Amino acid sequence: LKCAAACTSGCIALVDGELVLDAAQCVGCGTCATVCPTCALEALNPSDAELKAACLSAVREGEAVIACSQMEAALGDRLAAGACASVVCAGRVDESLLAALAAEGVFRATVLCGRCDRCAQRHGLEVAELVAETARVLLSAWGSSMDIVVTGEVPEGVLAGGVSAEAARAACDDFFAEERACEPVRAGECFAELADAAGSDGGAAPSPEAAGSAALGASAGGTCA
Repeated sequence: LKCAAACTSGCIALVDGELVLDAAQCVGCGTCATVCPTCALEALNPSDAELKAACLSAVREGEAVIACSQMEAALGDRLAAGACASVVCAGRVDESLLAALAAEGVFRATVLCGRCDRCAQRHGLEVAELVAETARVLLSAWGSSMDIVVTGEVPEGVLAGGVSAEAARAACDDFFAEERACEPVRAGECFAELADAAGSDGGAAPSPEAAGSAALGASAGGTCA
C-alpha cells in the first residue's frame, strides 16, 4: 500500500497483510493523502482549502513559496513574516494544489524542502519531486506556463531584511547537523474535536484510541495500491 510505504511515523502500517492505524503516531504530514491513488485519505493539517489560502496570502511578485516545518524551524526569524505557506512535510503538496495556484495566476510555485536525509519524514523530497513532475505535465497540457521548483535553497525573496542567502544556508547546515523528527500532533487535535462533538450531543466522549481510529478511518475507503 502506498500510504503505508509513505508513512514513516508508524501511524499507518501493513502488518501480516492487514492495514493497521495508530492515530497517536500521526504527525499530520499529509504524505499518505498525496500518494493515495484512490483519494481515500484527506489531509487535514492543513486542509486543502486552508493550504491554498495560505499560499495565495504568501504570494510575492507572482511566486508562492511553501516551506516544510523543519526548514521553517531551521531558518527561524531569518524568514520574513508571512513569506511562506507552511506544511509539516513537503510531501503534503499535491497536484490539485499546484493546479489551483496556477488557476489563480501564480507563475511560480516553490516547494522549500529540508534535508530529508536528516529528517524522520524522509519521503518529503521524493514525493514532492514526483508531484512536481506530474503537475508540470498536466499544466502544460492545459496551456499553463507556471514554473514548479522543489529545492533546498532558500529564495532570497522570503528572507527577512538583512539576512543573506549565505547566512540562511549556514543556519540550515547547523540545524540539520542533527537528525530531526516531527512530534505527533494531529491525533491530539482529532481527539479534541471528536470529544467536543460527542459532548455537545449529550453522549459520552470517545476515548483517544477510538477517536483517533474514527478520525483516520472516516475517509478511508476504496482500494489502495
